[in-house]
Amino acid sequence: MFSAETLKDELSTLIEGAIADRIFPGGVVAVVSGRDHVCLPFGRETYEAAAPSLSADSIFDLASLTKVIATTTAIMQCIERDQLALDQVIDDIVPELGPASMNRIEIRHLMSHMAGFAGITPFYEKCRTRDELLEEAFKLKLAYQPGTGRIYDDVSFIILGMVIERVSGQAFDHYCTERIFARLGMTETTFCPDPRLSTRLVPTEVDPVRGGLVRGFVHDENAYLMGGVAGHAGLFATAGDVARFCSNVIAGGPDRRRILSDASLRQLRELQWRDEDGEYGLGWDRFRRSYMGDIGDPEAIGHTGFTGTSIVISPTYEFAIILLTNRVHPQRSDRARINETRRAVAGVVARHVLRA
Repeated sequence: MFSAETLKDELSTLIEGAIADRIFPGGVVAVVSGRDHVCLPFGRETYEAAAPSLSADSIFDLASLTKVIATTTAIMQCIERDQLALDQVIDDIVPELGPASMNRIEIRHLMSHMAGFAGITPFYEKCRTRDELLEEAFKLKLAYQPGTGRIYDDVSFIILGMVIERVSGQAFDHYCTERIFARLGMTETTFCPDPRLSTRLVPTEVDPVRGGLVRGFVHDENAYLMGGVAGHAGLFATAGDVARFCSNVIAGGPDRRRILSDASLRQLRELQWRDEDGEYGLGWDRFRRSYMGDIGDPEAIGHTGFTGTSIVISPTYEFAIILLTNRVHPQRSDRARINETRRAVAGVVARHVLRA
């Protein structure tokens, strides 16, 4: 096992430099090696000198990490139970989808952002309720034929959240709590956190529309409109809980019982699309230098979240790197700057773990 103290020393200059450059006011780096993990906190909740320091118990808005921790995992579980199939057309489950051009969208297309949607849609600018948002989503016309291109979008995962509800008969958040979080001992992972946890909830953006500092309710405006529970965003967790999830992906749980089968994990890593920015599997990115840096594993998978969160998992070397920050505080900034830090952290951690 690597030395957590030595790793923290190696990361300190890097993370403290990012804080000084106002890329984020603070963050927690968690490193998983097999079934073991350590959490290393840096900085404060905000840039105020009197702001509380972050700790291993700080709870972050995970943003789009929701897509892989919750939604992608749940979909694959439904497939394992023969309630779904990757090539199943979505009309069978969500007949409300309107345009005829959407009739051949498959579960696989939604999971890989290849369903034909034009990109991130700001429904919150014209909608006021969850039902209004879904009505607008159902009316969207496609920008390309499903399976022929790839544009990262949120609508696909909003729809996948509905799919999970309809095939399981459970509310999406209840399903995830029962079948994923509770099974992995992720007791600090939830949608819509209890307000009594406010002292541990890391604030995100200052949003005048929502009354100022956003703390304890989801930063993503579309997920907020949906009551904080959605397939694309809304999950809150500690770095330790995210590490427990990654550890299960890498090494399984007690007696190597995985939250997903080996066959499902192989499917998630299968190449669905490749472009100049990287490679993509089902839900997960495959190896992408833009935020993974040079970790030395072409089989690596990962994902990022808009609030400044990321996961990188190396199946070959059985380690994972988790970075949780609130880089959108006090206002969202250029995403390239957080990617610089993500790459640098990945490089430091990979070198440290592999030489241990």
